Amino acid sequence: MIKWVFFLALLIPFLGDCERYSLLFPSKLGMEEGSQDLITAHSLVNRGFDSIPILKEQGFLRIIKGLLLDIPISLWTTTLQHEYFGHGARARELEVSVSYRLYLPWEYWPFGNKRAYTYYNTGYPEDIEQRLFLIVGGIESNNVLAHILANRIYRGNAHCGEHLFFCINKLYINGYIGSTPDPNSCPEGFKKEAEAGGDIANYLIQMEVMKNRGYPEIPNQSIKESYAKLRRESLWNILDPLVALSIYSVGKYWLFGEEMTPISLKFIPSTRFNLTPIGSEAYLDLYTRKGQIYLRYGEGQKGDFYGGGIGIDRMPIKEDLSVGCNIDWWHQPITGDGYNLEIGLTKDIADWLGFSAKTGFKGKGYLMGKGFSEGGYGAIGIDLIF
Repeated sequence: MIKWVFFLALLIPFLGDCERYSLLFPSKLGMEEGSQDLITAHSLVNRGFDSIPILKEQGFLRIIKGLLLDIPISLWTTTLQHEYFGHGARARELEVSVSYRLYLPWEYWPFGNKRAYTYYNTGYPEDIEQRLFLIVGGIESNNVLAHILANRIYRGNAHCGEHLFFCINKLYINGYIGSTPDPNSCPEGFKKEAEAGGDIANYLIQMEVMKNRGYPEIPNQSIKESYAKLRRESLWNILDPLVALSIYSVGKYWLFGEEMTPISLKFIPSTRFNLTPIGSEAYLDLYTRKGQIYLRYGEGQKGDFYGGGIGIDRMPIKEDLSVGCNIDWWHQPITGDGYNLEIGLTKDIADWLGFSAKTGFKGKGYLMGKGFSEGGYGAIGIDLIF
């Protein structure tokens, strides 16, 4: 994939000024690094197509391009994020051997409804918490990518294609929950979904295993109640005003050709919903021009958990040098209090090229997009400015 990104980078001089996009090279490719790389590749492709005058200026061609190119490519990239940088990232962390089944973009939509899979070949863990770590990894990775895009959208420099990409990743969890057969009204369908490897069905089953230390009848009353609760809780994710803004931006581009939708607000709230190995959790974010803060709260089998954090975006030190940081804190059952500290550096090398690096240390406990174990991490990369 990376070699194609470098090939597409040759288009940068023809795309006009927009924003900084990163290609990160960590020691072990994870969710955040994969998200940044896919956002860069996706944006290059989108802006490359929009640099073709006839596709940009003709209204009916913009709509056709949206239906036959933009949506299928965004769905395919979202699926790649879910499988390779989600389930795959957690498998790499746990040293589980995996393989993948993916299809062409148009086989997902509009000319098919194929389902991608991650197969766990060897090393599938016996520990329930590690199994849950693998199961929720796909949805978690889509949430990570959507969160990165949300910050870019708020700054007002996101291309309309990124608004579409954001919506698909942001609402992936809602779509997955909604498409999972309701164990209350369709118990056999729920059981088949679990046997087919469905994330939501298997998540609910494994959470029940963790609770009772044994495999339950599928589905039992507890699973039925948990599914209904999950559907209610996931509505929090849809309340995000950035979702409405992004849908509006995509429609405005398809109808009128406007690529950018600036946001003049000094701050904007946002919501998120996520599944973790210890339970479901809700986030309340506040984006500002200088950075973002968030609070999180969740309920699990072993008790409630909560936390918060603050992130400072690129703060200029010199004309071509800036620094940023993220600080996170949480309290979770068993692991107790934990923290994460991350520092990032970016430096411009040319008008269209920059250098970036980050390093950090994370304590014990769960933090979206980070490794589950305690330890340091880091990555270096190049930034494409277009």
